This record gives sequence, structure tokens and C-alpha cells, in this order.
Amino acid sequence: MGWQAMSPRIEFVLLSSLLASVLATLGYLCSPGDAGSGFSEESFRFALSFILPAAASAALGAFYAAASHSHTRKLRMRWTPARLNMHAVLATLAIYPLAVGMGWAILQLTSETHASSINDVGYVLMIGFFLGFFATAAGVIPTFILEYFACRRYLRRMAAITGHA
Repeated sequence: MGWQAMSPRIEFVLLSSLLASVLATLGYLCSPGDAGSGFSEESFRFALSFILPAAASAALGAFYAAASHSHTRKLRMRWTPARLNMHAVLATLAIYPLAVGMGWAILQLTSETHASSINDVGYVLMIGFFLGFFATAAGVIPTFILEYFACRRYLRRMAAITGHA
């Protein structure tokens, strides 16, 4: 069983999601904001507001890139890991700030310490969007580097199955 029993597309989506989760976790742990505060429930919820959207947006970006690869493979177009990487990472980076904005808004609206009225939803979404944008800008280079290896593995597995990439 294990990794070999999975289809290459599912493996690519899960691996991309795992890499994004690890990068978001490392980014959160390295951020100077909560350096000496320890891990409280509020700190954990704040971390999840970045980590879960990272995993979800990476999964959607990888699924989009794999679907694009599958569609153009029928046309006999050759894909390189760099091209697949560009598709996956750009789709992920387009989705991530929106996902963080929505996640942060849900966190703020459900938190007891930050009880907001319904009139503050637009403001909270805007702040969350900009937090996601800054997190995206900080993590773009590690994302490109790590995702390249996931793309290369996906293309190799597809070539082994179908006979061409």
C-alpha cells in the first residue's frame, strides 16, 4: 500500500497541501509577534487561521495544475516541472490571501475577545486579506523551491503510467 497505491494526482495534491502546511507552520513559529507568549488557545486559533487556508489553497492550486496537465496531455503538449510549478504556485498564491481573509474573519467573529458586530465584517475581511497577502509575499520563494520537487515527482509518476509526460 502506501504512496504507490495512490494515484499520482491525489499524491500531488496531498503532498502540495502538506508542504504548504509545513511552510505556514514554520512561518508562524518564526514570526516575532508571539516570541515569548507561549501557546495559548488564542495563539493556536490564530496559527490555524494561516495554516488551514495554506493547506486548502495549496490543494486547490495543485488540483488545478494537475487538471491543466491532464487536459493538455491529451493535446501531446510537453510539460516541465517548472511549468507545472508555475501553474500550481500561482493558483495557490491567488487563492491564499482570500482564504486567509475568510479564515481570519471567521476567527475574529467567533472569538469572545474580539466580539465584532456584523458591520465590521468588511473591515475584518480586509485586514485578513492583507495579512494573507503579506504572508504570501514572505513565503513565495520557499514555496516555489519545495513545490518544484513535488511537481517533478508528479510528472515522473505520470510518465511511468502513461508513457509520456
